[in-house]
Amino acid sequence: MLWSKRLWAVVLVGVLVAGLLVGFGAGGEAVAKEPRATLRKVMIPAAAFIPTQDALDYDNDGFMLSVVSGDGMFAAPLWFPVPEVIIRKITLIAFDNSAAGRICVDLYRAEPLRADDWYAGAVCTADSTDDPQRTVTTALSHRRVNTVNIGPYLWADIGAPNMSLYGVQVVYSY
Repeated sequence: MLWSKRLWAVVLVGVLVAGLLVGFGAGGEAVAKEPRATLRKVMIPAAAFIPTQDALDYDNDGFMLSVVSGDGMFAAPLWFPVPEVIIRKITLIAFDNSAAGRICVDLYRAEPLRADDWYAGAVCTADSTDDPQRTVTTALSHRRVNTVNIGPYLWADIGAPNMSLYGVQVVYSY
């Protein structure tokens, strides 16, 4: 008798745990739960961008990156707290009050084991007096990034003086 009560208790606990893990439908039947994607944002400030050209005349005050003369190219790595993400959206935060050029930020996926990289998309400013200006893109290819083999990075092109890059926000899910 004692043995059968213990058996029933174990079976009941097992059914309850399975119900919590799998879930129950409206009629009490078990249904599988869909895993939910976690949406997060990461901000890459101006301070993270480093010049990719020698003898480039630029200012980086930490919160603002600009060129003093001509144009300039800069790169910044993207770091995520999990090994695999899907990049959903990129927002460029900048000041561009110049018809002479624009600021563009490209997303690339470097694959060192293949000695290659892949272009995934870009976002560019438009001549505007808004300060800061926010320009958004969701038009991205190669969205899935597994950081075990792929190193994502941003490539910024500041097209003329008197424009400033403040940062880039990346929305991703995992």
